[in-house]
Amino acid sequence: MYSLGIVMYQMLTGRLPFLGESPISVALKHLQEDVEEPRKVNPLIPQSVENIILRAMRKSTSERYRSAKDMLSDLDACLLCRTAATSRKSSSSTMMNWMRRRPG
Repeated sequence: MYSLGIVMYQMLTGRLPFLGESPISVALKHLQEDVEEPRKVNPLIPQSVENIILRAMRKSTSERYRSAKDMLSDLDACLLCRTAATSRKSSSSTMMNWMRRRPG
């Protein structure tokens, strides 16, 4: 799950979470340093997605997702929430446009 968190971080921020001069220094950073929050790098990342990435990348294995199925469940919940929000926005936008065209 940790590696998937790394891949998601890189995909959404455009950079690796840890950089170093050698593979050993990068490995030590993985163990010792906290990753920069993805939304600080890319503010367009939804908070719910950042939460998933950070949970996948937690130092303690007991705090990470126990399975891909658990992670998928959270990702599905994010998508459902975003789809519902988009749908509500679309409905309200449609209604506002309709009201503007029909004054009085």
